[in-house]
Amino acid sequence: MEILKQPWIKAIVDGQLQPISVGDIVKPNVTDLAFDRADFNGAVYQLLIGLLQTGLAPPSDKAWAKHYYDPPSSETLMASLEPFESAFHLQADGPQFMQDLTLQTGETKSMAALLIEAPGGKTIKDNTDHFIKRGLADKVCSSCTTAALYCMHSAAPSGGVGHRTSLRGGGGLTTLVLPKGEPTLWQKLWLNVVKDKHSALKTKHKALEDIFPWLSDTRTSEKKGSEIVIDGVNPLQMYWAMPRRFKLMTDSIISGECDLCGDHSDHLYTQFITKNYGANYADGWTHLLTPYRHDPKNKKPALSIKGTQGGLTYKDWLGVAIGDTKSGEQPATVVQDMLTSKRRNLRAEDKDFSIWCFAYDMDNMKVRCWYENTLPLVEYDEQIKDIFEQRVSEYIGLANDTAAILRQAVKAAWSNRPKDIKGNISKIDAMFWQQGQSRFFATVMDMAQTAKGSKQWINHDDSWCENMSALLDSQFEHWALDKFSADKDMPRIIKAQQSMRRILYKSKFYTLITQRVNDAKVKQESA
Repeated sequence: MEILKQPWIKAIVDGQLQPISVGDIVKPNVTDLAFDRADFNGAVYQLLIGLLQTGLAPPSDKAWAKHYYDPPSSETLMASLEPFESAFHLQADGPQFMQDLTLQTGETKSMAALLIEAPGGKTIKDNTDHFIKRGLADKVCSSCTTAALYCMHSAAPSGGVGHRTSLRGGGGLTTLVLPKGEPTLWQKLWLNVVKDKHSALKTKHKALEDIFPWLSDTRTSEKKGSEIVIDGVNPLQMYWAMPRRFKLMTDSIISGECDLCGDHSDHLYTQFITKNYGANYADGWTHLLTPYRHDPKNKKPALSIKGTQGGLTYKDWLGVAIGDTKSGEQPATVVQDMLTSKRRNLRAEDKDFSIWCFAYDMDNMKVRCWYENTLPLVEYDEQIKDIFEQRVSEYIGLANDTAAILRQAVKAAWSNRPKDIKGNISKIDAMFWQQGQSRFFATVMDMAQTAKGSKQWINHDDSWCENMSALLDSQFEHWALDKFSADKDMPRIIKAQQSMRRILYKSKFYTLITQRVNDAKVKQESA
């Protein structure tokens, strides 16, 4: 399959599911991707953004804004990608998309092993694949295979000795900026292309194999010192990193229905070979679509923010949308770019955006869950950045304290020996964060619109403390009283509730915020 030319991309066209080619992404009637798996949608979004960043990156913010409203023609787009055509053949006599050029022998695996959640070899050998079964996908069409290859390379988890993680580490978070309203697919993609910082024409590493590593022999990593550093190749390789060694087997192709999407095909892949010690990407890479946690003392390399159990909620918003100086968390470059440069060149009615966050939650080699969420991207006056960031950090800090207090209080209400309670009780946290999210974002949006008016935020301080106190009570009642109909030890429950409230009122952020409110009231009364 020729990835740049053939219609393999599952998309929504005029409201209907229809396969399109890369050249079709500029058309106004194409509104979204529509793969059967959520992780494939996320992967192909990144693949297409990578193509645009590699072949069509704009020279300035004005040029970027022009293309946002007036996309290039299909012919112009394809002409910009023509120099890279040799890198985008799924099956060929020469280089093959994201496959090891020289791999001839290795471990033979079913196509299901290309899926990140598929059980590993030891799990299958021990017959412990109880919840996620083997044989998820024994035969896979070219479209799903392309998506699976990109997905695995871009999010590869730990896979045993020499099976390298992705350039962002296992489970690295992706954050894409999305427009509100009814945007086209082109606008969704183009929002995440930055101006020409990493053009192949402006770096000493101009060779195509420095961008697309499968065009040359794999730089294997059996020995120390074989790591790939960002200065040693073209920085655009971040979109095309290839940490795993795969090669599709063409002598076992069959016809039938794809196990992943159900489409009929005369070209279904059933097996591939793999080998360990693929490319090992050194510390120091920062992917443009991923937020990172930087060491405030600059002694350690930046670490990508990962997917977490329970998914992303407003507790993670500061790091992915604004930045948190205290923790060192910084939003992805595309998010920062939208806030500081590109937005200025857009029409006023087109400046409302959100952040689509997605990642696997990984427990080393084991996938726990795929999470995605959409969080608002809030515009605020740069002059209030420090105080705004500090205030939001305090609100999230109070929410974190409240969640921990709730968890312990519920366990104390359930048992005289709360420390002995075992099992996963993350559902308590999940409901707490879900219940408070709309109020949090309403608060921070109102604060952002109150330009330079930090004194007016005292009302938000007061209401946020009240909100946390009320949410603590309602959630405690839900889990300790309403949730269970069995006989209850009411004295124990009442004791747990009273203790819970005392702990909240003495907690660090509750004390800090209420003291600020009280000081402001005293100052106002004496004025």
